Amino acid sequence: MTNRKSIISSVLALVFALILVQHAYADSNQKNILFAAKQIVKLWQDELSGGCRFVFPFKDATWAVRVFKSIKNVKYDVKKTDSLVSPYVLTILADTVLYQGGGYDSAAKAKQAKDLKPFPPGNSKAREMQINYAFQDGYWVLTGGNKIFEGNIYKAMKLDENRDLKIKFGKITVK
Repeated sequence: MTNRKSIISSVLALVFALILVQHAYADSNQKNILFAAKQIVKLWQDELSGGCRFVFPFKDATWAVRVFKSIKNVKYDVKKTDSLVSPYVLTILADTVLYQGGGYDSAAKAKQAKDLKPFPPGNSKAREMQINYAFQDGYWVLTGGNKIFEGNIYKAMKLDENRDLKIKFGKITVK
């Protein structure tokens, strides 16, 4: 009987130790995930405060440029989900104003343009931009956002001329 009690207590101690190790690993991994999320928010804050600039084809075979500029610090939230594929989601919100210039004969000239005006013309009203990420397989993956983000920056990231944005923001490794 004493031998049986000893085996049972050893098994219970082992199970308890495994639970503690798993919990400690989960806490450590969660801290890394949150740290990486904060780094993404900082990247977007820096980009938008300086003006997130991208180009796109315009009318009559010319190029246009748009710049989204934040007017205050971005806000964010990280939520745990019940998904096995994307156990966390990151939402970034930024109040932005939009400037545009068009009619440039090359993407390079459009990227360098300084003669930008509020867009739509005469409207310098702030627009809330939402940017969404999902945590998947050790990466924060850009998944889209609201209509303002998807119709502009997200769409522009698919063009070779804006690949720097895709490289910088598309998929971020969590270490």
